[in-house]
Amino acid sequence: MNCVKKYVWVLLMGLMPMGFVSCSDSDEPVREPEVIKPSDKEEDKNKVEYYEFPEAYVNQFCYDQMSFYYLWWRDINVGQWLLNDNPIEKVKSIRYTEDEWSMAIEDITPYTEPSTTTHGTYGYDFTPYWADDSQTHVVAVVTMVYPDSPAEKAGLKRGSVIMQMNGRYIENNNADYNALLTSASLDLSVFQPDKAVVEKIKMSPVDMYLDPVLYERIFDCGGKKVGYVFFKDFTFECVDRLLEVAKFFKKEGVSELVLDLRYNGGGYVTTEEILASLLAPGENVKNGDLYQTAVYNDTEYSKLLKEYYGDDYVNTYFTTSYKWTYKGKEYSYDTSDANIGLNKIYALVGHGTASASEATLVGLMPYMDIEVIGKQTSGKHCAGVMFEAKEYYQDYEDYVADLKKQNKTKYDKFVDEFWKYYAGWKSYIGKWGLYVMVSTYADKNGDNPCRPNGIIPDVDMRDNPEEPYPLGDDREALLREALTRAGYTDFTPLPEASESRALCRTRLGESILREKEGRRILLKPEVEIPLAIGKSPKRVAE
Repeated sequence: MNCVKKYVWVLLMGLMPMGFVSCSDSDEPVREPEVIKPSDKEEDKNKVEYYEFPEAYVNQFCYDQMSFYYLWWRDINVGQWLLNDNPIEKVKSIRYTEDEWSMAIEDITPYTEPSTTTHGTYGYDFTPYWADDSQTHVVAVVTMVYPDSPAEKAGLKRGSVIMQMNGRYIENNNADYNALLTSASLDLSVFQPDKAVVEKIKMSPVDMYLDPVLYERIFDCGGKKVGYVFFKDFTFECVDRLLEVAKFFKKEGVSELVLDLRYNGGGYVTTEEILASLLAPGENVKNGDLYQTAVYNDTEYSKLLKEYYGDDYVNTYFTTSYKWTYKGKEYSYDTSDANIGLNKIYALVGHGTASASEATLVGLMPYMDIEVIGKQTSGKHCAGVMFEAKEYYQDYEDYVADLKKQNKTKYDKFVDEFWKYYAGWKSYIGKWGLYVMVSTYADKNGDNPCRPNGIIPDVDMRDNPEEPYPLGDDREALLREALTRAGYTDFTPLPEASESRALCRTRLGESILREKEGRRILLKPEVEIPLAIGKSPKRVAE
C-alpha cells in the first residue's frame, strides 16, 4: 500500500490571499475570487491599506491554511486576527487551547530539507537545569554526544555541565539555547563530574550528518537476547540504518528490545510506520493488521481525502512495502526480511519523548507487552503538515499567469488586480512557513493513552544525565532499570561512594523543558487535486 496517503495538496483558488473563509458552523454559499481595492469614500482615503504591512502576507497565508486543514478549525480565535501582527505570536494566539505545536516558522528550510543535507553542528545535545534553587540562571547538562563531532573532540561527554557560555551565564530562553547549538563558535566553562574539575572548552561547528540511530548493542540475559537501540529522530534518511539494526537483531535472535526514545521529538509518519512494522509480532505484520487510525477535520479537506484514497483513508496497516517521493527523491523499501518479531519492548521515555515516538508505542501496545520506564512523555497526540509560503504563492502566481496566457477574459479584471496588489509578494514572504496540526490518532481499539498529557510510565524514574555514563552503558540509570527487569545480571560495577563524590559537586535545581516542537509530519501526495476554479470550499455539514 502507498504510505503517502494522509495529505492532499489542494490548489484552492477561492482561498486567495485576499479572501477569508468564514468559520461558521453552517454551510456557506460559494464565492467568486475577490480583490480588496482602495476605497473611494472620503472618510477612508487616509486609511493605510493593510497589505502595506509585510506581515500581512504571512498572516493571510497562515489563516488560509488553518481555515481549511486545521484539525480544530472551528476553534480558531478569529476575533484576535490582525494582519499586521507578528505571525509567530499571532498563530499562537489563535490556535486551539490544547494545541501547543501549530506554529508559524520564519525560516522553514531546516524543516523541509532532507536531513542528509550537512549543516554546521557541534554534535551534542543538552537539558537545561536551574543552576540552583534561586533560579537566577541555568546550566546545560550534556545528554548525548555524537562520535567524531566537535563536541566529542573538545572533551564534552554525557554528564558534562556547561556552566558559562562565551564568558557569561546562560539565561533561560530559546535564544541562549539555540546559541549553544548553532552559534558560529563557542567558548565554554564546563564542569567535568568524572574529574571534578572545570575546563575551558572552545569549539567551532562542522558540516556533518547526525545519524539518529546512535547506539545499538545486545545483552545476554541468561540465554535470552535483549537488544538496545538509541533512536533520536524519525528522518527519512535513517531508514537504511533502522533496517540494518533490525536485520542484525533478527540474525542474533533478539526477542526483547530496550527502545531508547527519551530524547526523540518525532519526525515523519512514514518512518514511524516502518519502525512499527519492524518491531511488531511477525504474524500481525504478515496479516496486515490495523496499526493506527486517524481523525481529520470536517472541512472539504476530509471529503477530498476520502474521495481520493477511499473510505479506508483514515487507517494505517502493518506492511512490508513502502514507496514515496520527497523533494524530488524517490524512496522504496521492502522490509519483509527485517521484521524482528519481538515479544516485549522496554521503552525508555521522558518529557522529550514526543509525537512519532509516542505514536509508535501507542500503535504497538495492543499487540505486544510494552513496559514504559522513565517520566511522562510530552503528549503530542496529533500530526501536522509543513506548508511553505513561497510554494503557496508560487501556485497562485503560476495560476494567474496561466489565465492571462490563455486569455480567459472572464478573469482579466481579477488578473490585473492580483498583479497590482501582489507584485511584491516575494520580498515579503521570504522563507516563512506554517506547521499546522491536521489530524489526531488512536490505536486499533480507538484509544490513545498519549492523550491528554502524555504516556504515563509503568516505572516512574528520572533520567539522570548528571551521571557520567554514556548512553548504552549498563551503569546508566534507565538502561540499568530495563536490563534488571529483563533478567540481566552481568552489570559493570558502580563506583564506590568515595569514588563518586564528584557527581555531587554541582547542586542542580529542577530541569527546564525547552519549547515543544514535536514533529509528526505527513507527506504530500504525488498527485494534486484542484478544486473548482474560483470557488471557496463549502464546509461539510455536521
